[in-house]
Amino acid sequence: MVSLSRDGDFNTSTGGGVFFSDTSVNDDDTQRLHQVVCGDPWRKFHPLETIFAVSSLLISSASVLLVAVVLAIAWPDELDKCGPFFIILYIHAAFWCFTLIVDNHIKNKHHHLRINGYLEFYRQVRDHSRIPFYVVSFWNAVLLILSTVYHQIYEDFKQQCMAMGFNKPVYPLCVVIGSETIILICVIGMYIRKVLEFNRSRPPPDVLREEWMISFIQDSYSGGEIGYRDPGDHIHDLLEKQADLIRYLVDRNSKLSEKIMMLSSRLNGERS
Repeated sequence: MVSLSRDGDFNTSTGGGVFFSDTSVNDDDTQRLHQVVCGDPWRKFHPLETIFAVSSLLISSASVLLVAVVLAIAWPDELDKCGPFFIILYIHAAFWCFTLIVDNHIKNKHHHLRINGYLEFYRQVRDHSRIPFYVVSFWNAVLLILSTVYHQIYEDFKQQCMAMGFNKPVYPLCVVIGSETIILICVIGMYIRKVLEFNRSRPPPDVLREEWMISFIQDSYSGGEIGYRDPGDHIHDLLEKQADLIRYLVDRNSKLSEKIMMLSSRLNGERS
């Protein structure tokens, strides 16, 4: 394996690897990388605007539970007794579609968060924000299985809908949806707390924080070798940081290219 050296001097190990002779991090390295990624140090803070979306998801979940309970308790006797069971299933399927829309919206907001240089916070909330969609999808499957089991066990399902107590099929649906709502309250509540703390602190982008850049370069050059790490090192965390930084630089380069094209066309228009 061959790795690039930071200067002209390097040492070769018996195992075939090429190592840096200087394992220290120069201030020039930090300054050069800092200048590349920090083209506009006075950029204003862009808050993460996902609280309304996740709050609407939480309110929708509570509304589904409320409607399910009301249908189970206050359904008129003269109507089809199985009506609440099927209506609840339809409502929850619509709730899953709404969750899918909200999940895509949040992913888009997190994408802009990464583009703006908040790489560490992006990694913190990226997986957390997907949990509600996974929960609703799992509970949707549970409701489908529950409905299938009821239709398989009871030959006359309509007769079972007239049963009293917990044997009535609509009540287990309410219990399942209630447990789903409790989980969503906990997950979404923790996510909202993280986002509120982030928006209130108004931190600068990670790529503008000198200590973050120094730490990133030190982790990259620790051990004086590129391309090989001992199994005990935090290689996964380092590679993920590098990948996030590369994505940020690619996105920023694309935006700068668009600005250059716009300025060039404007300049050509003024000259003509």
